[in-house]
Amino acid sequence: MTSQKPMNISHGNVNNYCYETCAYSFKYNASPSCTITNYGTYLQLSYDSGSSQITFVGNDYIVKNINIYSPSLHYFNGVQADGEIIITHDETIVGTPLKVCIPLSSKMGKNGEASQIITNIINETAKLELKKGDKPSDIKSLTNYDLNRVVPKSPFYFYYDVTGDNIIVYGLQDAISIDSSTLEKLKKMITEETIVEYPTVDYYYYNKYGPTVGGGSGDGEIYIDCQPTGNSEDTTEVEYAKPPINNDLGSFFNSKVLTIIIAALVFVMLIVLIHRVLVYFSWKKPARIVAQS
Repeated sequence: MTSQKPMNISHGNVNNYCYETCAYSFKYNASPSCTITNYGTYLQLSYDSGSSQITFVGNDYIVKNINIYSPSLHYFNGVQADGEIIITHDETIVGTPLKVCIPLSSKMGKNGEASQIITNIINETAKLELKKGDKPSDIKSLTNYDLNRVVPKSPFYFYYDVTGDNIIVYGLQDAISIDSSTLEKLKKMITEETIVEYPTVDYYYYNKYGPTVGGGSGDGEIYIDCQPTGNSEDTTEVEYAKPPINNDLGSFFNSKVLTIIIAALVFVMLIVLIHRVLVYFSWKKPARIVAQS
């Protein structure tokens, strides 16, 4: 089922906050190789997860593939971005996929390692003159092919799509920057995707703490992300590291507070039960037989 309108990522559409119910943690390992395929409306890259540590809501995942689109599938504040990267993960045992979506922009975004990696991939693919239907090709000159250098360590949006997949989307303030010449090369290789199954919901959640980087809660690191003035979608708030306070019902049921309450109730019930047993046996003591003279 398709919707008549695209999914628009805008902070005004945030319905609630999530933390434990959209907890994303990663420690990607660099992939030693990259095979690329042109599917006409997107480029698909392979990624060897190796011993990467990727979890979502406590479940383990591996990278399935990476797709590059132009323009973006999501809309951002009502308009499409120049492109979008969608990293699809599969759960290692059983469960629904996790998709991490990052916009590409030639007008704004971050220049850094992520920009260098994506620019290199697009430029090297253009040299291969890879067309739809061609056999997959290896990009042998690619170095530092590491999603740890690509995925932002920033707050993100979260929702479930029509198939129930878990979707994480980063906003335009975390877009990966590519220059106009690289964007033109990308547009010559692929065409716009016109058939997209958008979710029927009009709202989504927001994780203002972002992912845990380091492969788990016990191996996390704290990142401070400094944004240039005028380069964000909305007003930027200064957040301090503190326990999240939200209306996330799932977080409450998984919290230590609930565990303490249950333990206290069990303890009280045990005391009452012991008291009743002692009373019962005190009334059941046999009467003494007094010898008559």
